[in-house]
Amino acid sequence: MNQLELIQNPWKSRQSSARVVILQVNNPAQTNNSLDITQIENLNHLQQAIDLSNAFQDALVPTSSEFGNNTLRFDISRGLQIANHLIPKAVTIDDKYSILTQSNNQVGIMVDRVTLELKTLFGISLSHSVSQQLTAAIRETFTNLNIQKNSAWIFWGKTTSAQTNYTYNILFAIQNAETGHFMAAIPMGFEITAYAVKEKVLFFTIKDYASYSVKIEGIKVAQPLSDENNKTFTGVYNIVSALNNKSVINMSTISYNNVDHKVNLWEKTNTNNQNWAFIYDKNKKAYQIENLFFPGLVLAWNNYGDSNVAFATLNKKYAEHYWILQAAGNNYFYLVNMKNTNLVLDVSNSNNSNGTNVIVHQKNGGTNQKFSIQENHGIQSGTYQLVTALNNSSVVDLNQSNNNVTLWSNNQGNNQKWNFIYDSTKSAYQIKNVANESLVLTWTYYSSDSDNIAAISNQHRPEQYWLPEYIGAGYYRFKNYNNPQGAMDVKGAGTKNGTNILYYSYHGSNNQNFKLLTVK
Repeated sequence: MNQLELIQNPWKSRQSSARVVILQVNNPAQTNNSLDITQIENLNHLQQAIDLSNAFQDALVPTSSEFGNNTLRFDISRGLQIANHLIPKAVTIDDKYSILTQSNNQVGIMVDRVTLELKTLFGISLSHSVSQQLTAAIRETFTNLNIQKNSAWIFWGKTTSAQTNYTYNILFAIQNAETGHFMAAIPMGFEITAYAVKEKVLFFTIKDYASYSVKIEGIKVAQPLSDENNKTFTGVYNIVSALNNKSVINMSTISYNNVDHKVNLWEKTNTNNQNWAFIYDKNKKAYQIENLFFPGLVLAWNNYGDSNVAFATLNKKYAEHYWILQAAGNNYFYLVNMKNTNLVLDVSNSNNSNGTNVIVHQKNGGTNQKFSIQENHGIQSGTYQLVTALNNSSVVDLNQSNNNVTLWSNNQGNNQKWNFIYDSTKSAYQIKNVANESLVLTWTYYSSDSDNIAAISNQHRPEQYWLPEYIGAGYYRFKNYNNPQGAMDVKGAGTKNGTNILYYSYHGSNNQNFKLLTVK
């Protein structure tokens, strides 16, 4: 894309004369030392590319004395610290190191060796134009080190009687077809040592030195794309194995240590121990995957005793309680564990028999590591009480004298019980009162009490359908089909008997959260 450039970073004034090459929107006034780059194929990812590149600025540190007092170099240790604390969390972190030496003055040979080494070390796939310009910059560096010393690319180092040292830092952020659903960043540093007598350094030409060496040190980081337009899963799903496209991730309903529950593969039974709520954390760019049979238990892994077994455990928001979805093609996904992003969910030995262990394993691209995420409406059609999160005891109650709906202490009356009937054509529920099933829960937006909820004769209008959204720990938000931007709400967060039930703009407080208590 011609409107993008690699240009020198404008924070030069903050840290001496050092500059780092980053991705930035083209500035027509800035033409010096720029590289055309075509590595961001989707402009929606440009900001992430800039942020990822900028994250490594703090890895530039003062050089040792032989490089002079006004020069920074890329510090691999600090770079690794930064890479391990990126958000979204990096799923690949590889550090590389190489030294190239040459005992003659054939610059072309060294340029070729450097570009090949970059490809070998980092797997950098640059466009032809970028590769040409990078090659030209390296060639210019080696053929005219003395002139380049004051540019944005090479920083002049201290001379000795036998050698001159230079440091050269560059940062790429790449998103293209090869990187897929990830942004790749490659921060690296070159340290160039040219061997010559001091008198000749002052009049440096290609013929004046006998040899030189290049030390290349860098990191390759892959970070999930965080573009807001990317699909995120929100709701209740079955995790279906690609082995046979029908067996699902299943949680045992019996704890094996009074806390944790085994996770295995099982044929689909449409029971809640196979239903998983995907809860996306925008800060971590990762999911918690909560089981509906025991709300509060999340899919997890930990290396206790070097174990690789996946299980469901109480949610304490540890890193091992989060998962990153990585596209595997054909609508399949790898589930990458956030504690160790080299590990993915894996059906042991590719066995699709009932009860097969589910583990974590190094990603190898096997079918046993691929899953489809298939939506399940989550709430089974049946009879429930709606319990407010305000006190976890009062329930939604039908006043049979006027059909208004209020909060009331639980007396197990039929007017406090509600039948949930799923309508697959709308992917929504009607909620009928057990005391009078001709009445359905309705948002009466068209009345003088436009925010009120009542039980009205069923006419199958949009405002008589509801969209429960699981929000975690067993709680739901109830959105109305007619306008899903709001939520069922206990007025003023009161808990007294008779407190009105309203439909109100969503704010996520406890007066908008309800548990479903199954009526047997």
